[in-house]
Amino acid sequence: MKNSIPLIAFLLLLSIGLFASQIVEAKPSAADGDFHTYFPLISRPIPPTWIGPEGGKIVSMVIDPIHPDTLYAGTWGVGVFKTTNGGTDWYTVNNGLGNTFIYSLAINPLQPDILYAGTYRGKLYKSLNGGASWFSSSEGIQAEAIVYAIAINPVNPNQVYIATRGISNNGNPPWNGIVYRSMDGGASWQIVLKDVPSLYQQDWAYALTILPTSPKYIYAAMHESGILYSDDYGISWYTANEGLPNEGGDIRSTRDIVIDSSRNPFYAFTGFWHGSGVYKSTDNVSAWIPTDTSIAGVKIIRLTLDPNQTDTIYLSTQSYHGIIKSINGGDQWFQSGLPDKIIWNVIVNPQNSQVLYSGTDAYGVYKSTNAGSSWFHAQKGILNLSSTGVVTLLGDPNLLYVSTLGQGVLKTNDHGNTWSEYNLNLNDRSIHALVQHPTNPGLVYALGDTGGLYSTNISLGDGWTPSSVGLPTTGLSISAFEKGHPFSSISVVDEEVSEPVFKTGTNTPTVAYNPLLCMSFAPSNPNIVYLGTAGAGIYKSSDGAASWSPAGLTGQSIWSLAVDPVDPKLVYTATDTPGGVKVSHDDGIVWEDLSIGTLKVYSLVFSNSFPATLYAGTSSGLYQWVEGFGWVNRGLAGKNVTVIATRSSNPNTLYIGTDDGTYTYDKNSYAWITGPAELLGHTIQAINFDLNHDVKGYFSTSAQGVLLAQIK
Repeated sequence: MKNSIPLIAFLLLLSIGLFASQIVEAKPSAADGDFHTYFPLISRPIPPTWIGPEGGKIVSMVIDPIHPDTLYAGTWGVGVFKTTNGGTDWYTVNNGLGNTFIYSLAINPLQPDILYAGTYRGKLYKSLNGGASWFSSSEGIQAEAIVYAIAINPVNPNQVYIATRGISNNGNPPWNGIVYRSMDGGASWQIVLKDVPSLYQQDWAYALTILPTSPKYIYAAMHESGILYSDDYGISWYTANEGLPNEGGDIRSTRDIVIDSSRNPFYAFTGFWHGSGVYKSTDNVSAWIPTDTSIAGVKIIRLTLDPNQTDTIYLSTQSYHGIIKSINGGDQWFQSGLPDKIIWNVIVNPQNSQVLYSGTDAYGVYKSTNAGSSWFHAQKGILNLSSTGVVTLLGDPNLLYVSTLGQGVLKTNDHGNTWSEYNLNLNDRSIHALVQHPTNPGLVYALGDTGGLYSTNISLGDGWTPSSVGLPTTGLSISAFEKGHPFSSISVVDEEVSEPVFKTGTNTPTVAYNPLLCMSFAPSNPNIVYLGTAGAGIYKSSDGAASWSPAGLTGQSIWSLAVDPVDPKLVYTATDTPGGVKVSHDDGIVWEDLSIGTLKVYSLVFSNSFPATLYAGTSSGLYQWVEGFGWVNRGLAGKNVTVIATRSSNPNTLYIGTDDGTYTYDKNSYAWITGPAELLGHTIQAINFDLNHDVKGYFSTSAQGVLLAQIK
């Protein structure tokens, strides 16, 4: 008997479930009695696994000049990735990195284990060991600095310059554009350029370049003021705009500047954001002349000079022109790959000009081994996609579909080992949700950002069909979620200063559909469906999503919908108004307030128990509607509850997603369990369950794809 005790204990642990990682105290409302419940610490026998898809925003890249198979990629939300085998495999190097939105990277040319990472509103970090660990290197830098560019003196690498912008005063000038210099390798910083006059006060630099042959010369590409330069290590500054075009209001929006110092006088190239093309100087930036004007209208974000063949230049573009190349110093430009992608950077192997790398806006890292004639993915291990939902097909346990913001819908036939696009006839690459038909789960709907509603039969796998008859269209660029919503993304371009907001992965048409955010079938009658939009209220279908008509709340954004399990005319919605729960008893003809004070409400769901109970995920915890009491707080005060999911096989449990991981909630015992720990710090955008394996849960995150975890 004594020998059986350890075995019994082990089996008991296996049977409990897999969500817990720490003890959490649940504090029910006084309406439930004054008591506390604790759930014990338990183990997870099957570790949670990030299954992809791979890709995402690669905003900055650097290559080791001595060992060029080593590269670093700065992502938008997951920090820094590193490869030591030329992009075959990548892994994160984020230890000590306090901000994972990486705008710029720089590598010490003499000691390439020394790196700098500039962040979005998190100042600057430094590594002394090839990214193995990082520490803040921001003494003297303004609060919440965006670090757009980092330039290292190639002769004296302890001298470093950074281009920053600070707090923008609630979206209005001054913008606090400041260039700093460090003389001690980033230990301290001093201002060398600020208060540059422009149409918008305190202009800022997007790029900095140091003249290698005479590093006292520093050049800055400014947001509005064109090119500035210093000839005394940044102490004094002058304009160098002779010949550069005036884009209106004395604006010259240069985005980058590169220098060919192999010539005397040296050559320089600068690219424009508002479509003025690329300009070239052959006389130490005394004057500029236009290059081949065939690229007029192209938005240029960065220029890359081949260090071995300096007549070869690559342009990273952000207007779906992909990579543009010249082999004769800009006299002619031609397309050089990835034409339907937004490109953030091109990196040339300093020891082999045939080998290139490119970081894209949503599609990760590409590599070329023939100087850009062809490209292939080189991003194994880079998980930086914003995923919004997962669907499975009953009878095929290896088949998954994932919706993303940037790559549309992706499909795997081997449970996440490899992925391919499932976008045939899908005219949108930003999908806010996938919704399965309640009685025919092979029928799946995709809710687009600008392309409307689409449907597909995943059992056939033959692509998508538009289902948008009657849905609203708009000629405006509408953000799906307001600033401050947990699902609102931080834009890499500066929308707060009138820069265009990109719909990643596809051009926004002149007239687009309003973003579609949520969709709910009536459980008692699946022919009745409600659809929530951004900015155009609710739409209803009475023919199973074949056609649509308005159902109220015009002009509002609808963040969640819940239809009563018995009465299809009784529908609840969470809107973008404070406390914003509303209810209609008549198919959406009349709406009444059911507000939760002034809280924001992000998610609504009915429990699978009988009788069903309505729950709301808010900007400060989970709430339950209790007859006679109204809304009652059930815990997680202070947390943004973004997702509430339920399963019919476990009607007493709610699965909760927040902007800082996940929880389960037992509505009978009021017990809370945290986990998996891998999701801490992540915003959960959807929780879905596998139709083939009841214990498999898929957690879609805003920045790292999908986590598979065993659930209770």
